[in-house]
Amino acid sequence: MKLSVAALTVYPLKAGAGNAVQEVFIGERGPAFDRVLMVVDERGNFLSQREHPELGKVHALIAEPSIELSAAGESVRIESAAGPAVKVRVWEDEVVAEDCGPVAAGFITHVLGRLARVVKLGAGYSRPVDARYASGEVSFADGFPMLVTTSASVAAIASEVATPIDARRFRPNLVIAGAPPFAEDGWRELAIGDVRLELVKPCARCVVVDLDPDRAVRAPGVLAALAHSRKRGSEVFFGQNATVKVEGMIAVGAEVTVLR
Repeated sequence: MKLSVAALTVYPLKAGAGNAVQEVFIGERGPAFDRVLMVVDERGNFLSQREHPELGKVHALIAEPSIELSAAGESVRIESAAGPAVKVRVWEDEVVAEDCGPVAAGFITHVLGRLARVVKLGAGYSRPVDARYASGEVSFADGFPMLVTTSASVAAIASEVATPIDARRFRPNLVIAGAPPFAEDGWRELAIGDVRLELVKPCARCVVVDLDPDRAVRAPGVLAALAHSRKRGSEVFFGQNATVKVEGMIAVGAEVTVLR
């Protein structure tokens, strides 16, 4: 069984649209520029597609020294230089981020139809992964640096729903080809060139998998399909959360080896 990298996706804005890439540097916090931006409310709490599906159509492009945000044919460009330090909350974690300024705030407020701001990772940012499963740092991602799944797993769930779907429903960073459906459930360590990934925890899924990424509207069926075969206790799982043991570049087409 020969495994290879089928797709790589970076999500610069947490809850925003993904950018497919052909290669990317994988650091301790995951793919370069992944979840380095986040939308927060006036109290500093992060906003997600659960309450604001339209976030899924917001694209972010980071080309230092600037950041471009775009949605619905409109865009703004802001400087990526350090901004004022602000305290924000990602789930149960309170962290120090940097505010991206009034232009970004005005743009995202217009997109969402409510007061919101955009923040970014800065020099003072630190957030450990869940110590029950691993060690290391994580960006604004939900809990771990990377999400891994396989082409066959996506196809298996797609076969159970009436609406055509693809991997974007599950927002993985890394999709691997050549494995049977859900083989990733049994993997613990992967090698891709110099990179070493440790798969530490199945990913619990929510209603976001029922959002059509092209229209930013709910198209139910995927979560129900997952619950049919992937429910464990009160949660349903798809894909594996991963941490980075050894950093390096990975590219689409690269060979993947299961070490454990």
